[in-house]
Amino acid sequence: MTGDITVVGAGWIGRNFASAIGVDAIPQREASDVVLRAGGVLILAGGRSSVGASDDLSMLIEEECSALRSMLEHAGQVGCRVVVLGSSDVCGSAEVITGVTPVSPLTPYAHLKAARERVVVDAVEAGVDAVVARIAPVHGPGKAQTARLVRLARRRLIAVPGGITHSVGFVTLDDLTRAIIALTTSDQHGVVSIGAGVTPIGDLLRALGRAQGVSQRLISVPVPFAARLAQSRSTAIAWLGRFALPRRVEMEVAIEPMSIEAAAEYLVGG
Repeated sequence: MTGDITVVGAGWIGRNFASAIGVDAIPQREASDVVLRAGGVLILAGGRSSVGASDDLSMLIEEECSALRSMLEHAGQVGCRVVVLGSSDVCGSAEVITGVTPVSPLTPYAHLKAARERVVVDAVEAGVDAVVARIAPVHGPGKAQTARLVRLARRRLIAVPGGITHSVGFVTLDDLTRAIIALTTSDQHGVVSIGAGVTPIGDLLRALGRAQGVSQRLISVPVPFAARLAQSRSTAIAWLGRFALPRRVEMEVAIEPMSIEAAAEYLVGG
């Protein structure tokens, strides 16, 4: 199966997914040279991972959507399935995210991802065998935000932004990898969501603590204007705002996400 899968996008997710299935990740800049085969699968894991304050959003949207549209048209002509990795951020501050949750982007990055998602939907309507995934924030080995979360869980006293019981959007890199593999052979089209479902932040922090031999005391701390903070172009401020917002990204692919305990062991072990 892996011999028929082409991975475009050599960022953190693209590299790790390609490594997991035993192929090389092709950098986005070399996408135009990719040779597709009938019956094969193209994984598009590229695109901007962030949008800076000085970036021209309109230009980025035009460039990325044009390149994506060309790849989809080529795949449609060849008879190749396409799996596009998108973002749950396209749904803004929605508490529950599925493939049918209305698009409501709040940040420049989310606007870019929403535009890319629309290109895929249009291609599907035109007959291309494609699916775009609204992916929850991904945690796994080698990611700075994951290391930050693991360090936070080592504290004996943790102030939890927004509360202890609310769910946070979350999916492990391992679960994402399994979900992408499942999408390569499924008959799903259009938009799907990939997440761990209900993930109470207090349960996750406690599990991460136990995995490191630490027992913590958790204190809920209100975060006024969390939705506004989540729109900040400051990574730290946006992280705080998103952490405080209730978020559940459903798993709409035919895999069972690992339990919170298993996820904690995986993240600490990484």
